[in-house]
Amino acid sequence: MKTITASDRSALIRLASSLPKGDSQRKAILAGLSAIDVGSPKHLDALQNGIKDVKAQIKRQEQMVTDLSDIASPLGPKVVEVYVRKEKAHLEDRKQLLKALEEELRDARSKKGKTARGDGFDFEGSDFGVKLWRGGPRDEINLYWPLENIGRRGRGVEVREVSVEGDRIAWGATFLDQVKKARTATQANAALEDLKAQIEAKGDRVWYDRSETVKGIDKSLPTPSMYRLDDIKGSDITIDLNAKPIEVYSESDSDKWRNAGNMTYWFKVHPRFKKKLALMREDLAAARGLDAVGKLLSAEGIPFDYHSYMMPGWD
Repeated sequence: MKTITASDRSALIRLASSLPKGDSQRKAILAGLSAIDVGSPKHLDALQNGIKDVKAQIKRQEQMVTDLSDIASPLGPKVVEVYVRKEKAHLEDRKQLLKALEEELRDARSKKGKTARGDGFDFEGSDFGVKLWRGGPRDEINLYWPLENIGRRGRGVEVREVSVEGDRIAWGATFLDQVKKARTATQANAALEDLKAQIEAKGDRVWYDRSETVKGIDKSLPTPSMYRLDDIKGSDITIDLNAKPIEVYSESDSDKWRNAGNMTYWFKVHPRFKKKLALMREDLAAARGLDAVGKLLSAEGIPFDYHSYMMPGWD
């Protein structure tokens, strides 16, 4: 069987965009796209390219509706409606397709075969990420590349760590501002060299500049934004799906325990259940109280631990 490439997927997306809403061929194309290599880098790239194409089509279609309305306006609103009816229908079709593709992209990201579970980056370029840490007068600047290797077995990620001491200038924030002009890891590394020259010119000190290659599945690596899931947020429940471990809070339970001068409790769930929790998003968001969440998790065979924090003055 021939493997569907990113360009094939983009072509299919363009074809689907030209078909009317409800068309059986359009449904078949979208269903097929959803079933092929879900979560792979090529899949994600194709979806992002397709979304970009459909957004451009929407923009052109909106301009066409505006132009036709202007042409027909002297003839009255009824004539205008006749003129633009077909174009408005095409516009609505493309908006619906855009919604479907964006939903598929979110779903693909939640089902991807990735294992990285770290915090996000402070800045991301096209193929690199920057993570900062500051303690006292010292800034640590961490540069990672390529981002596509994070979370993938058999792949390596280059990590460059630069530690700077200087109490007059926040060098991490300075670099973050300058590196935003970089598009690639090569340019980001060049920006870091420029920063080192600035540091020396100001009389501050670079404690170390070291590089290493780590495994793509190293759990300490930050997680690129394209691989991070949105938190689950309901009227009472908040679940941080990107925490290690995943944390589940209840506002009503926390308020109740705090008002009683008691301990604050929350659940912790192992990150390997992230995808399963994401599929339960609606039910979890609608729950009220940790007991209700516990029942949902138990019903799905998801283990969890109680964790507590003693309110100050009560320990």
